[in-house]
Amino acid sequence: MESTNNRNKEEDEQGSKTRLDNRQTMVSSALRELVGRPEKRDGIYKTIEASYFAGHRSTIREIEEREELESRGINPDFDRVVFRKDLRKQAILNDVWLEKSYLDDKKLRHDHAKAATSENDIYENPDGKTLTKVNNLSHIKGTEHKINLLAFIDRLAAHNILFPNVAYDIKGFMDNKQGFTSMVMEQPYVNVSRNATQEEIDKYLFNRGFRLEGKTLKYWTNDVYIIEDARPANVLKGKDGNLYFIDTVPHSVEYFNWDIR
Repeated sequence: MESTNNRNKEEDEQGSKTRLDNRQTMVSSALRELVGRPEKRDGIYKTIEASYFAGHRSTIREIEEREELESRGINPDFDRVVFRKDLRKQAILNDVWLEKSYLDDKKLRHDHAKAATSENDIYENPDGKTLTKVNNLSHIKGTEHKINLLAFIDRLAAHNILFPNVAYDIKGFMDNKQGFTSMVMEQPYVNVSRNATQEEIDKYLFNRGFRLEGKTLKYWTNDVYIIEDARPANVLKGKDGNLYFIDTVPHSVEYFNWDIR
């Protein structure tokens, strides 16, 4: 008679396999919305698939050391340098690495280091219709479900579905101005009138079926997606009168409710 332990082990293994398949399906589906060029889609998928666990390290640390690192916003079980090196290696291997010359015909409009913002260097493209964003992947803080590379992909895919008028197109990977391996994306240029007011943002989201939730940290949700950081600094009002959500933080509820234990 089969033992309970054996059955539990088989169930755990099957569950892990199912969750891995779900993860791969989710990434593949998301990238269809995020990579416009079919000839690059496979390479970008393989790069992301091979890199989302990079940087994980099992270390034995004293409690005080762990607490000190965590107080500085450093994950004691994640090595960002290793993650970036592996991502760069995979991007080169899969022919989606971009050299610095990719930016030669583009004009720098926003230097994130000088402006003390967290993520993007922004370049205006010569067509006058699009911008290139070089994202330093600072939101990736570990290999855990909600802070890894897949969470970042889910965020971009959710953005494209919710805000198609400023959708992202992943172009590849390159070193940014500081020499950090980054993701390169293209986004439509917005002819800006001003930043949206909070009242305009709230009305827009409410009229589209979102509600505001949360106590300390507020977020909008429609039970399919959540949107964080929906504030005037991240939403533009175009000269055409439309709102453009350029730097909010959306996610699919499905991804964040998905049990990966």
